[in-house]
Amino acid sequence: MKNRILFLILLSSVILQATIVPYMTIGWFRPDITLLVIIWISVRKSTVHGIIAGFIAGLLVDAFNTQFMGLSSLTYSITAFIIGRIYTNDIAMIVPRWIQVSGLGAFVFSILFAFFYSLDSTPSFTQLLFKHTVPMALYTWSIAILWGLSPIYEKR
Repeated sequence: MKNRILFLILLSSVILQATIVPYMTIGWFRPDITLLVIIWISVRKSTVHGIIAGFIAGLLVDAFNTQFMGLSSLTYSITAFIIGRIYTNDIAMIVPRWIQVSGLGAFVFSILFAFFYSLDSTPSFTQLLFKHTVPMALYTWSIAILWGLSPIYEKR
């Protein structure tokens, strides 16, 4: 896949994250479509592509949010690195493997985000972890499972 197409897919996911995903919010929890695209890029292309995509998408996501600037870039990039190093792009991404990869990525991202966010905020890491990050990771993972089971999921 060409890099321009990957960039358009990534940009589309950031736009969806900023416009449509807020309507999918359940309580305080919303799925992270951009994270799933970054995980997909990191596994399908390479770790370097995933890290670059994570950094660019993180800056764009932070531009739409009122969080700390650069926090999403850091956590997306680290997550892409970890997932890209664990799972190589030589193995076919069958549905059970996608479910495993996306679940691990969602939890890694959520734990990293809670850790870095709690460094300069009032809630402690454990409060953020159990009240916000684990439910958000489960919600993102459920969207990934639906994506993997849908007919639009590309099986290599």
